[in-house]
Amino acid sequence: MKSLLTRIHTFASEKKKLVFFISFITLITYAPKIFYYNYSLDTETFIYSPVQTFKWWIQIDRYGLALLRKISLFGLSLNVPLTNIMTYIFLALGCILLMYLLNQSFHPSDKSLFIASLIYLTSPIILEQTNYILQSTEVTFTICLLFFSLIFIEEYITTKQTRLIIYAFFSLLVSLSVYPSALISFIILSIVLTCSKTTQKTTFIQYIYSARYYLLLFIAGSAINKILSTLALHLTHLKHSNYVDSNLILGKVSFVQYLQQIKDSLKGWYFSYNNDFLFVLTITVILCLVSIIFSKKKIKKSLYILSLLLITLAGLSTLILFGWIGPVRSLMPSLPIIFACCAILSIELTDFIILQRLIVLILTLVGLAQIKITNDFGVSEFNKYQQEVRLVNQITTKLSDRGISDLSTYRIAFVTPKSFYTPGVIGGDALGQSFFQFGLNALYRGPEFMQQQGVPVGQASAAESKKAFSLMLKAHPFPAKDSILINGHLIIIKL
Repeated sequence: MKSLLTRIHTFASEKKKLVFFISFITLITYAPKIFYYNYSLDTETFIYSPVQTFKWWIQIDRYGLALLRKISLFGLSLNVPLTNIMTYIFLALGCILLMYLLNQSFHPSDKSLFIASLIYLTSPIILEQTNYILQSTEVTFTICLLFFSLIFIEEYITTKQTRLIIYAFFSLLVSLSVYPSALISFIILSIVLTCSKTTQKTTFIQYIYSARYYLLLFIAGSAINKILSTLALHLTHLKHSNYVDSNLILGKVSFVQYLQQIKDSLKGWYFSYNNDFLFVLTITVILCLVSIIFSKKKIKKSLYILSLLLITLAGLSTLILFGWIGPVRSLMPSLPIIFACCAILSIELTDFIILQRLIVLILTLVGLAQIKITNDFGVSEFNKYQQEVRLVNQITTKLSDRGISDLSTYRIAFVTPKSFYTPGVIGGDALGQSFFQFGLNALYRGPEFMQQQGVPVGQASAAESKKAFSLMLKAHPFPAKDSILINGHLIIIKL
């Protein structure tokens, strides 16, 4: 263990420029989240009622996240600035560990590691996940553990020290208990690392056999995680949520419908100006495929192409299972890992200097574009938050003008949604969505956000809100005079 940590330290010492580059890119890409105060959807619920959030996490097999978050739940229930600082420290550390892992397997040039770091760190997919600051530190921390689990396996394959496979198992188990989507990333890196061990003489059977340690750990980690998750449900007297299972459509609809849904999902994201992760995936995979086909290196091209196909399918597993991409945040870090691996292979397998320089240029431009997009999203989130705060202040001022200064005995119902998409606010998947955007579909978000702004107002019930909606059909949107209706201790607002 000490020798392994020493090698990681030596790697960081020898690659000081890479470590500085990773730190610098993390800082400039995520500066708006590090230095600006704002938080995302679901965070308001955690601040308002952390117990309910813990229960929900346990119900969706994230008992480890509930436990980790519970440990840190003292003082302020959520310290936004500290959470963001720790999140991006762990993100940078995770990138260093990933580069160490890939360096040990492929021995790439420094140029390849720089490009891989750039294209991994800057993907907007990462901000889609880390913007959920109620869990962002825990998720980025466990991604570091995920990389450690694979580093331990690689070390075990070389030294056959039993304790290393135990370390690998527990690192993976904690990762899965906090962030189940980490399993896809484990599969992707397992395929990549298996591919790195092939030679021109490696057969398909040998290729499969060399993946046995990853496969055994995958089975053991998944099985024990499921057992512990079931135990957590039993101890807390909760029922498992079908949140994930309900989205599965494979086998539930006709094949034609299935293909049409996939087509629509791909079309929607391919032409998304704000988050072009599928476009980046296409570029990196094609560049990697071309480099493999025309490479003169002594590699088994068929196995490299097979590995490329497998990691691409694994990265798009939500599309295959659900018929749609799913929450984009669940693709972190699986797709950015594919970007990084493809970047390294594209550069390292290319024999022609001109082609290699062209690949480096293309990937650099992609990375720079991602910095701009991800940073824009960070600024957009801050701008949206400021508009939401301004709306709360306008509402309380209007109510005060009508003689209601103490809202502690009132309940509030927002009967229509309001978004804040302006030139200063852009939308991604969850990025850009407002607490007031859901109307009757999420009655709690608006009132809970107001409570975090120091407005002690209660939430209207579903029945009250439906009735309130019918009372405001002819009303004009806020801030019109008839946009607010006081019905006893129920405040009805049409946004």
